[in-house]
Amino acid sequence: MLKNKCTVIYLAFAILVGVTLACGSTTPPVAPVNIGTAISIGQTGTAAPTGTPIFWDSSRVYPQPVPGLYQQILDNKSKMTDIQFEEYLSSLKGQRIHLKATVMEVLADNRVYFEATGGGFFDTVYLSGLPRDILLALNKDQIVEFDATIVDFTEIIITVLEVDDPVIYSIR
Repeated sequence: MLKNKCTVIYLAFAILVGVTLACGSTTPPVAPVNIGTAISIGQTGTAAPTGTPIFWDSSRVYPQPVPGLYQQILDNKSKMTDIQFEEYLSSLKGQRIHLKATVMEVLADNRVYFEATGGGFFDTVYLSGLPRDILLALNKDQIVEFDATIVDFTEIIITVLEVDDPVIYSIR
């Protein structure tokens, strides 16, 4: 079964490379890993891409991300006291969030270190749950659009968001 999946992935990648070369694009393609139904709720209340995600665990059913959650977090940071905001962040654990972030590093512990695009509240986003082939394909400064489950928040000198169970829409 694994050999057949690898063959399908390899063929899909080869087709993408062929189409890209035929069209004269200099941007390297990203091979799809799993194909299924897209989830479409965006970070600021706008819809995420309506196309098919390029990676997710096809054996799982993912809840939709909370619409506009990232913007809600930013708004609440300025409105709430520290203790209220800490309680609010704690209540978000387990919720799905939609983000666009820039790859800063792929770490040896199989996490991806991102900085959220457009600034905002999170200085650092750590994403877990990607297979090794995707981790090896990521390059610094690529922008990745994804949904993920909030695992934890840390706020000491910098603010860190830890997320897991990704559904990736694009890597560019």
